[in-house]
Amino acid sequence: MKHQWLAYVVVAFLSVGAGVAIAGVPNDVPVDTTIIAPETTEPVDQTPESTTTAVPATTAVPATTEVTETTVAPTTTTPEETTTTTVAPLERSEVTVAVANGAGAQGAAGRAADQLETLGYVDVRRFDGSDVVDLTVVYYIEGFEDEAARMAEDFDLLPEFVAPIEDAPDVVNLEDEELLLYVGIDRG
Repeated sequence: MKHQWLAYVVVAFLSVGAGVAIAGVPNDVPVDTTIIAPETTEPVDQTPESTTTAVPATTAVPATTEVTETTVAPTTTTPEETTTTTVAPLERSEVTVAVANGAGAQGAAGRAADQLETLGYVDVRRFDGSDVVDLTVVYYIEGFEDEAARMAEDFDLLPEFVAPIEDAPDVVNLEDEELLLYVGIDRG
């Protein structure tokens, strides 16, 4: 594999990005001190005085105001525990597979199908592809991404050579196969 190092570099960058997305970036922003000043007033005693000087009933004496300092402790956040359940791909013998010759070379689909059967795939159907293509690609129906990735590994293909079946060239008589190995000139 000439460009295997490239796959390692891509995986490393994706791993770093996933780590930042999960754990977050450190936050060193200081928390401000909050001061809350209560507003209270106490009414003046309104009992009549026996002297000739009268105190108006509406006069209020301002109360002393206490200033309370509240300090908020900095909080640290920890990533929530996430539980991921991984489902193992189906056994090779449980996946319906077709091979299409897109190499234009006689017997390319047959040789690839024989190789798949030695790996444990059963009843691999062989077809002629409608287009001649340069590179071999594994196509999958929705829900069979993991099985397609495993088949790509079986053929020493990079993950970039796995795609949804909607992107595949036409194959006459293709039915309900879950994976399609479209053999290109590189494997023909």
